[in-house]
Amino acid sequence: MSLDDADQLLAKERANRYAPEPKYRPGEVGSMFAFGAVLLIILVTTFAGIDREKSALAEGIVVLVSFGLPFWYVRSQRQKHIEAVARELATIEEAKSAPK
Repeated sequence: MSLDDADQLLAKERANRYAPEPKYRPGEVGSMFAFGAVLLIILVTTFAGIDREKSALAEGIVVLVSFGLPFWYVRSQRQKHIEAVARELATIEEAKSAPK
C-alpha cells in the first residue's frame, strides 16, 4: 500500500514533536560559525598586537573546529529527524495495512 501526501505530512508533523528539523543546513551553520571565528581572530590579533603569521596554524585549527562542531551537530539533528519521519511513516503504513 502506498502512502499519499497527507500521510507524509502527518508523519512529518508527528516527527517534529520529538525530533524537530533544524532550521538551517549543516553547511550554512558551519560557515556562519567559521566566519564568526575568523572575525573574532582578526579583532583579537589586531588589538592584542599578535603576529598573525606565527599563529596561522592555531588560527586554522580554531576555524576548522568552529566549522566542524556545529556542522556535525546540525547534521546529526537532521539525521534524527529523517529517521523519525521514516519511523512515523512505517507506523502509519502499518496502521493502514492492519486488518480492521
